[in-house]
Amino acid sequence: MGLLDLILPKAKRSERAVRFCCSGVRFGDPLTPDWDTSLEEIESDIRAHRIDANYQDADGKSMLHHLCSELGKPKVREFAEFLVSRGASLELRDSYGNTPLLGNAHRNYAIGFCVTAGADLNVVNSKGNGVFHNIVGGFDYRLDTQRKYPDIEACRVDPLIEEVRLLVKAGADVTHRNERGDMPLDSLHIFNNALERNGGAGYKYWVELVDAMGWPDGKITDAIKARKG
Repeated sequence: MGLLDLILPKAKRSERAVRFCCSGVRFGDPLTPDWDTSLEEIESDIRAHRIDANYQDADGKSMLHHLCSELGKPKVREFAEFLVSRGASLELRDSYGNTPLLGNAHRNYAIGFCVTAGADLNVVNSKGNGVFHNIVGGFDYRLDTQRKYPDIEACRVDPLIEEVRLLVKAGADVTHRNERGDMPLDSLHIFNNALERNGGAGYKYWVELVDAMGWPDGKITDAIKARKG
């Protein structure tokens, strides 16, 4: 054991690595975050078992929870793949009961990554919400983001809709009911809010999302009319 290992034990190194993933993903390229570590250093420590790849911070978030929010960045994706290859689990839950998939279900590329990596697609959080509940619940936010930043690839909705098709094909349950007894598309009041606020601009994408989830256009149209009276 070297001097640095005595000064910075495994738990502290692991905590620092999770903070690195959070700050690097949010504020810039994870190779050059504004603090004292590097991606290469973390990879070296993981290989040498000086960092726990499944360490969770005070909110229950692991490195993969943070990384899955920005998988459109090649370096982020490569590092996430490295973590999985070193035993990082996609089934760890944060303080809300969300796995990396559930916590990032409304973000581009998280679904495809988790499907490929073998994550449980029918896991539910502490409220009984599954992946489709979280996609529907975050879709209004995604439409707002696309409207504000239409030229940023990570903000576009189309890739997410394609990943929803992948999710359905992989066997995720679109009819699962949460603790309130609601299926994902029972939350159509979210659609109504988006429709009214955005002047109908989001309708096309909502119809595409519902189609990707296996609901025909007529069903959502009838449901919306019924809610609007």
